[in-house]
Amino acid sequence: MSNFLEGTIDFIKTNLNNTTQRPLHIGEAMTLWTYSILLDEANAFCYIGKNTSDDQDIQKMLKDSIKNCAEQSNDVKQLMIKEGVPIPNATPPKPNSDTLGVPYGTKMSDEEIANGLIAKEIAAINLCNGTLTQAIRNDVGAMFLKFYNEKVNSLFIVKTTMLERGWLKVPPSFAVTGHPNSSEGNK
Repeated sequence: MSNFLEGTIDFIKTNLNNTTQRPLHIGEAMTLWTYSILLDEANAFCYIGKNTSDDQDIQKMLKDSIKNCAEQSNDVKQLMIKEGVPIPNATPPKPNSDTLGVPYGTKMSDEEIANGLIAKEIAAINLCNGTLTQAIRNDVGAMFLKFYNEKVNSLFIVKTTMLERGWLKVPPSFAVTGHPNSSEGNK
């Protein structure tokens, strides 16, 4: 899948009309600004999670998310600076602390951390998806297609871990009474 998306990104960048000469439209600028905030806040959440969990799987997911958010944030902010879009104030990173020193009543559980992480990934995916349909400039569209791919890959890793641990909130199965393919059968 990555090769297909990488090929699509390359195609967008090289084979379509050169749209980077036009200024960002207000929606593209707003999306860059909003996505920058989303990444910074996701990183702040991840640092808090790192300081409260000693689970190795959670720690790895958080470290990967911090790295990914920092890389994407750098790309977004470079484009914002180039285009004259003001950079929003970022929540500063949290200092490292001992997970055992966090009082029980304030400490997030591993399940809460995983649910918060997946919620942030979904928010990023939805923003990327909307940007893909609204961007006029191909460089903006290609950047958000790359981000979308990275966030979807991360989502599947977090979701798989949550499913294995019994943390994934799964809605009830849908069954229509009397439908031949229904698990309810013909009642």
